[in-house]
Amino acid sequence: MGLREQGPHSSKTFYSRWLYKKPGGKTHVGKSWKKNKDTAKEAGSFVGVDWYAGKHRGPKFPKGTKNCIQFKGYTAKSCHTLK
Repeated sequence: MGLREQGPHSSKTFYSRWLYKKPGGKTHVGKSWKKNKDTAKEAGSFVGVDWYAGKHRGPKFPKGTKNCIQFKGYTAKSCHTLK
């Protein structure tokens, strides 16, 4: 099940948040739900979201931390483990 269920030329609004789990720890929410919009012009494109805060470099996490993004209404998450 993907985010493209509504069709290729939709401009549906999505909400997403990011989560992290340090090695041996529990999952924490990095930021609460943020609004982002799918403005793709062709099928198979993706929804983008940006938590960039200017010159702020963001938190530092140890090796092995799992970072994920989750879209509201979907149980699946996209994750990456830091190396």
